[in-house]
Formats: sequence, C-alpha cells, structure tokens
Amino acid sequence: MIFIPVVIGSTIDTRSGFETKNPILASGAFGLESDTQYYKIGDGETRWNDIVGYNGNLVTDGGGGDTPK
Repeated sequence: MIFIPVVIGSTIDTRSGFETKNPILASGAFGLESDTQYYKIGDGETRWNDIVGYNGNLVTDGGGGDTPK
C-alpha cells in the first residue's frame, strides 16, 4: 500500500478533530484548536499528534509546550 500524506494549510478544528484526523500542516501553517485555543505550527512533514507541545494559547499566551487543561 502506498501512503500519501495529506498536507493542509492553516485551519481551525476541535482538539478531538485534530487528534482524529491527525493532519500534516503545511510548513508555517497554523492549526488552532477552537475549543482550547491552543495552537501548533506545522513543518510540512510532521503529523499533528507527533508535533511535540503547543506553540501557545491565544487566550493566555501560555507559550510552547503547554497542555490544555
């Protein structure tokens, strides 16, 4: 079976949606969890679940590595 990764641009989804779909964000693309306000920035290669930590939170500006509570 041939695996073709799906690369998406900046997007908004729920935490559960991102974890289920496990997309690859395009390099520099912004992925925002609408229910937690945490976001990650893609590198064009790494799947959502494999990106270590978050880049921050739009509400608290928590900084990298924070985990939604």
